[in-house]
Amino acid sequence: MLSRSLWLCFAVLCASPSVGCLFDSGGRGGGTTTGAGGSGAAGAGGGTDTSVTAGGSGTGSDPTCPQGCDDSEPCTEDSCEAGSCMHTPRPQGTLIENPDPADCKRSVCDENGHVVVAPDDTEVPNLEVTECHMPVCQNGSPVLVAASDASPCGVDVACQVGKCVNGNCSFTNAPNGDYPYPADGECAVVTCNNGLPGAPSGDVTLCNLTIENGGCRVPECGIIANGDFACYLIDGQNGSPCIKQNGNAGMCDNNGTCQ
Repeated sequence: MLSRSLWLCFAVLCASPSVGCLFDSGGRGGGTTTGAGGSGAAGAGGGTDTSVTAGGSGTGSDPTCPQGCDDSEPCTEDSCEAGSCMHTPRPQGTLIENPDPADCKRSVCDENGHVVVAPDDTEVPNLEVTECHMPVCQNGSPVLVAASDASPCGVDVACQVGKCVNGNCSFTNAPNGDYPYPADGECAVVTCNNGLPGAPSGDVTLCNLTIENGGCRVPECGIIANGDFACYLIDGQNGSPCIKQNGNAGMCDNNGTCQ
């Protein structure tokens, strides 16, 4: 017969779910036996690890777009949101490029995010300008239109004042007096009388030359080889006052030198 201490140890071992103890519930007569530890075996068999299953319940998707989202469309803003590419149209009319600033056109974005060619009437086209007309862009096309009335014209006509009227140059007599006349040289003038020019002459005040040698070389306007009036320097009058290089006063000699 087992001692009390051995029975206690046996009871503790049987209580552990990892140890299955069979005992005779029917006494010596050989009644039916049940495995008390069978529940523990079932527990061991049902102890499935659920950590992988729980982790796999998420979407498992990468929030980035590894292939990139550039659609090569300059009129869309490309972005990646939650792993998907988004292509948002830029505002309608956004300027894309304007390679030719004189063709009356430019490339812009439409409302659907596509590049379209639109008219640009702010440009100035390269057209051959005729008198009293000016080049403009109209509805995306280059055209010549009449210049504003009173715009100057006919500037090479002596003693006449030209003004544009309805796209044509209209002349009136210039007031009587002397007027620069570039057609006969840089310092030429003519005297106008009732719209008719007199013989051209030279006006030294139209010359833009610098006096040299302290005042001993001065500008002059005269006729040159081709018959036009031109500006050039001549020696100043002998004995004219001048300023030497040292700052002292002097007198011009016959060679245009300040002495």
